[in-house]
Amino acid sequence: MITPKKQLFDLTYLKKIDDQGLIDDLINLYLMETQSGLLQMKKAFDKPDYEAIHTIVDQLKITTGMIQASAFYSVLEEIEKISKYGGEYYQLLEQEHFAQYEFKQLKYELELYLKC
Repeated sequence: MITPKKQLFDLTYLKKIDDQGLIDDLINLYLMETQSGLLQMKKAFDKPDYEAIHTIVDQLKITTGMIQASAFYSVLEEIEKISKYGGEYYQLLEQEHFAQYEFKQLKYELELYLKC
C-alpha cells in the first residue's frame, strides 16, 4: 500500500499574486533567508541566548506562515515557547534538530516545485 506524501507547504496565499516569476523569486528568497536564519539560530543555541533565539524564530515564523509550511511552523512555535518561557536547554536542542529536519524536507520540496 502506498501512503500519500504529506503536504509540506501550501502556496494558496502566494498564488494570489498571479505572477509566477515573482512567486518563484519569493520562494528562492524564503529559502535563502530561512537557511541564514537557521544558521543564526544555531549560533544563538550555542551560547545559549534565549532572547536571540526568540527574535530569530519570530522572524522565521512570519515568512514560514506565508508559504503555509505547517510542520516547520509548528516546530518554530515550540522553540519560541521554550525560549520565551525559559524551558530546559535540552528541549531547545531537540526542537532545533526537528527544525533543521523539517526545513531540509521543506527545502527539497520547494526546490522540486521551482523546477516544474
